[in-house]
Amino acid sequence: MTIKIIIKVLIIIIYILFAAAISNSETYIQVNQVGYKPDDRKQAVIISQEPLADLSFHLVKSDTEVVYSSNLSDDWGAFIGKAHHYIADFSEYNQPGTYVIRLLNTCSLPFPIDQNLYRTIPDTLLRFFQVQRCGETSPLLHKPCHLLDAQRIEGDLSIPSPLDVTGGWHDAGDYIKFLITTSYSAYMLLLAYDKHPELFPDRDGNNRSDLLDEVKIGLDWMMKMHYAPDRLLIQVHDHKDHDVGWRLPEDDPLTDCRAAYLLPSKAQCGSFSAAMALASSVFRKIGEDQYADRCLQHARQVYCLGVTAIPEVSTGPDSMYFDQTAWDNLTLAATELFLATDSSRYLDEAVQFSQEEKPVFWVSWGDLGGFAYSRMASYHPESLEKLDLMLSWFDSLASRNPYGIPFETFTWGSASVQMGIAALALLHYEITESDRYLPLAIQQRDFVLGVNSHGVSMIGKIGWVYPKYFHHQVAYLREMSLPGGFAEGFVSNEIFQHYGIQLEKLDRFAPFQSEDAVYHDDRMDYITNEPTICGNATALFVFSWFAADEK
Repeated sequence: MTIKIIIKVLIIIIYILFAAAISNSETYIQVNQVGYKPDDRKQAVIISQEPLADLSFHLVKSDTEVVYSSNLSDDWGAFIGKAHHYIADFSEYNQPGTYVIRLLNTCSLPFPIDQNLYRTIPDTLLRFFQVQRCGETSPLLHKPCHLLDAQRIEGDLSIPSPLDVTGGWHDAGDYIKFLITTSYSAYMLLLAYDKHPELFPDRDGNNRSDLLDEVKIGLDWMMKMHYAPDRLLIQVHDHKDHDVGWRLPEDDPLTDCRAAYLLPSKAQCGSFSAAMALASSVFRKIGEDQYADRCLQHARQVYCLGVTAIPEVSTGPDSMYFDQTAWDNLTLAATELFLATDSSRYLDEAVQFSQEEKPVFWVSWGDLGGFAYSRMASYHPESLEKLDLMLSWFDSLASRNPYGIPFETFTWGSASVQMGIAALALLHYEITESDRYLPLAIQQRDFVLGVNSHGVSMIGKIGWVYPKYFHHQVAYLREMSLPGGFAEGFVSNEIFQHYGIQLEKLDRFAPFQSEDAVYHDDRMDYITNEPTICGNATALFVFSWFAADEK
């Protein structure tokens, strides 16, 4: 390490200690802890219990030089438990360097302004999927596991058990495997690769992208779940997984009694088919025609099954992922089949499905309408209008609060929803070349990296303040950091209290908790602090976009 680097590191450490020592406990400056690109809209949020009217903030370089000053915004008033909120906007300043924001005797954490900030984040998020691997798939941090999946098939007496449905990804901190979340996660990973293949090179020497190696873990398992043309399993194991205590997956006492469930619905079939159709397009582009053909065959068969299948029902093995509406899933499936085959029949059917319902102003594994509209937009102008309508709604809500939060209340999985909204904003920019919603995407990015009420980055080991005690059995029992974990995000205190969770550790975010938003860095909090494959996949797509123009 050179003397210059050592000095720079020491200066940053001194600034952190300085900020901690002199900060007024009633005033906080929340910044993007990874940093801002030179051409970004660059904003920090200042929180105070006392009014700070008519004050200026200062952007201070690591050598204590004030390089930029400006007035605070007007007071946004009370929000998320604090009486006063102000925005410090320094978008005009674009010189690379390491900085803090200073207001009176309060300093922010240090952050860089630089063009190259996000390149490592997609890889970090991708590593989480290695930890989630099940079966003989070379998992990270644990041994091969659940090698008897599945010992029986619930809902199909015609097939002798057991049936090989080993592999795939555990859904979250538990060891259940869900078809609908695996389909969504595979889809988002494939979309990230399709948009930015240069970000995911081959590092294993097998002539295939690391991301595509990973996504095949999910796709291969999905193919096993589709074990006959008119049969589709939707889940391996159930809520009993939560009743036996914390254990490593290879030591799971339930290994020899895990069941798979046959309960295909329109929604399940649509999500499966969309992921498989996109996979066929992606693998064909890289010359893996045989694998692409397999994916396309599964996509077509399950799409046909979905068109005639029953709607989703809540009487299945578990209700954690209950998707009652299916028009969005089938619209996305038909669109991806059109893009994979160039058959106008599928585009016609996509249009027909999309006209059955109005846009749903939400984005998640169960709300795929925005992605369907974005993929149809170049061929169907009405879809672009619907996408714009969705984003206009989110943007309007974001404009009403200092953080740019695009919904009215925090619900379970809020961070993943914010990443989904950011993804739609970025896709809109790609389609239209209009930057109307880019600030919305940047706000969501900055929020999950620290510009939030608690000043916490939602990605493990990214930023200065981040989750250390995820609700994740492998990480806890191995006493290791969870690579690329992405927390669920804030919820209202009402939701948190409903579940009666007892925290294990002293709450380090206690001064920031409110009725509007709580977050706990505690392994017992499975509502705000559990990583999921869906959240990680959506965040990976978003950060891939921000990393794409970096060296």
